[in-house]
Amino acid sequence: KQFHKQTDFDFIPGTPPSNPQYWPKSWTEIQHKEYSRMPKIELPTSFLDLGSMKGALMKRFSAREYDPTKSISKEELSTILYYSSGVRPHNENSQGEKVRRFYPSGGALYPLEIYLAVHRADGISPGIYHYNVRKHLLEKMTSGISYLQDIKEGMLYPWSEDAAIMVLITAVWDRNFQKYNNRGYRITLMEA
Repeated sequence: KQFHKQTDFDFIPGTPPSNPQYWPKSWTEIQHKEYSRMPKIELPTSFLDLGSMKGALMKRFSAREYDPTKSISKEELSTILYYSSGVRPHNENSQGEKVRRFYPSGGALYPLEIYLAVHRADGISPGIYHYNVRKHLLEKMTSGISYLQDIKEGMLYPWSEDAAIMVLITAVWDRNFQKYNNRGYRITLMEA
């Protein structure tokens, strides 16, 4: 209860300018991280067929044991990243160069960044990678398994250590705080 009270709007709803033309640039500029000096790994853009929503729901299950001899394919990884956090194509209703993704975001500010701890992926060496959403590629942050071992030690569930990849979701908090003040914390957690 205290958390919700402290992260409530710092202003009376409806008092900020309701017309987007009066918003500060920081409210409308969609940002993303990019590590320009890091080695890049291109991801395929021939995405796997996702089938129907009904089919996906009928096949859904939870797994607690992973086969440590199997890896994820580059096409599977590309499809997962693209449809979960990638940039969707512009449509006729989009305005200018605004970048939108496949999921909603408070104020369309997209504060989340995706990192991968890759253990076993076809054509991708073990290491830590950042997913560049705008260019749909991986940026290599570290190589080798020493950093992966540190991440595995921090996992709460022992079965997660055998996963081919681990998705690490981080947040750039200021993207939401600049518009929503303390409430940006709540909005960012909902998005994650």
